[in-house]
Amino acid sequence: MSTSEPMDGISNKGASIGDSQENRDGVVEVTKAGVKAEVAVEELVAENNPHIIKEGDYVILCAGAKNNYKVVQVTKNAAKIRWFKHFVKVSALEGCYYGKHYEIAEDGVVESRYVDVLGESTEEHSGKDHRSIQQDYDSQKLSYEEITRLKKEGVSGEDMIKLLVENSGSFENRTEFSQAKYIMKKQKRHLANTFSLRRPTLPLLCDTTYQFNPERIQNIRSDSLAQVLTQANVHAGSRVLLLESCKGLVTAGVLERLGGYGECVSLYVGDKPSHPYVDQMNFDEKVMSTLRSFPLVDFDLASTYADTYGERIDTMAAEIVAKKQDVANGGEFTQKDQQWLARRIKKQQVMNNIYLAAQTLKKGSFDSAIMVSRFHPEGVMDRLLPKLMHSGQLVLFSVMPEVLVPIRNNMRARDDFVNASLFDTWTRSYQILPQRTHPENNMTGSSGYVLSATYVMTKDMCGISAFVPPPNKRKLIQMAKGGKKAKMEAEKVSEGTKEASDVETASTGDNIAEQVQELTSETAEVVFTDATK
Repeated sequence: MSTSEPMDGISNKGASIGDSQENRDGVVEVTKAGVKAEVAVEELVAENNPHIIKEGDYVILCAGAKNNYKVVQVTKNAAKIRWFKHFVKVSALEGCYYGKHYEIAEDGVVESRYVDVLGESTEEHSGKDHRSIQQDYDSQKLSYEEITRLKKEGVSGEDMIKLLVENSGSFENRTEFSQAKYIMKKQKRHLANTFSLRRPTLPLLCDTTYQFNPERIQNIRSDSLAQVLTQANVHAGSRVLLLESCKGLVTAGVLERLGGYGECVSLYVGDKPSHPYVDQMNFDEKVMSTLRSFPLVDFDLASTYADTYGERIDTMAAEIVAKKQDVANGGEFTQKDQQWLARRIKKQQVMNNIYLAAQTLKKGSFDSAIMVSRFHPEGVMDRLLPKLMHSGQLVLFSVMPEVLVPIRNNMRARDDFVNASLFDTWTRSYQILPQRTHPENNMTGSSGYVLSATYVMTKDMCGISAFVPPPNKRKLIQMAKGGKKAKMEAEKVSEGTKEASDVETASTGDNIAEQVQELTSETAEVVFTDATK
């Protein structure tokens, strides 16, 4: 018994150790499964969160201190871009949030503690004037060597600005506005590696391009673009015919207002459409499905394209399906075949887009037509008018009024245009800060001129020679109320008229007979006289 007890104890101990190991393994597996589930949930939330930047999205880098912008696309293989004196790893922006400030780090970007100090009030610790401030370099207690050493040690820009403010002997004696300018000047120097991520919007893209390269978008400003879209009455469900030379900026504005409901046919010049601003707006598939592109050179052949392109697309699709089936059955698929298949699929997509645009053009009856192009609008306008429905809006934009004034005068002289008006927009930007609200020092003048008119149906189109006004409603009511009286009076008048007409007819017949008899006698006398002679 004594020998069996320790053996039983050992066996029990071994069993308990085995059980604990199994339990530990089970706990580890459960923990791993829980971690995987949490990661999956986080990925799902991040994928459906519109505020998180995803791969393939476009984002705008904005410097808070210098008001500089740069548009980049976030991809895994994107190269680094230069941001002032630093380089930004674009692929590291995936998973960041729109609207937040970030700081450039060695491995990528990290969230910054950037604070807009210009919006903060420092009235409690500010002076009234600058009489006691001397223009020398002794007011800053930190030397150049100390500032350089702090930078090498990795002190952030925000902490550096705080140290400079704390060690400045003249900062508290400055006025509130001078303190804000002082901090803004230090931000330009020490926060050059800090930027904010902003979501691409139509006004932001327009202002960014207008600030650095206005010729790229035909010198159209964001307020003028808004006027063009408003005058064209672009809204959800509209059918818009568009010709532009702004790299897709006006097209992006039309698609944004359509919101996935309606149709937009964009006429392009060249081999293929170029809409970089449409791509930068990060539209979803529903919004992009309303866009159709068609070459301007073949605009008059839209009906022919609508009738013939369908068969060509079906033939091409059959060739692609046959090639894929051949490869699936074990056929040879070389690199040359792979390139041919890729080109064929791409060509099919282009032809399908042209076919849909041709069908839309053949249908016609567009609600509005917009022209923001480098071409003279008068020659193209006459080609677009047959596709515009009656009571539709025609909107033209040009930088120079000399281009639009003759067209406006011609519209006013024609019968098929009403409400032809030519105007320009003037916008003034304001700085909105506490006790510092005033117009900005640098501003632009007119950004162009907008001509809008309504296309209507004339009397020649209706097939009538003159306009017949409808009967007066009040007279119809009076006639209905006194209908019986009017009928009786009309009968009396008709009876009296009939009797008078009979009497007049009888008297008239007697007079005619007497006149004929007199003429006959006179004629006989004349004939007798001639015969005697």
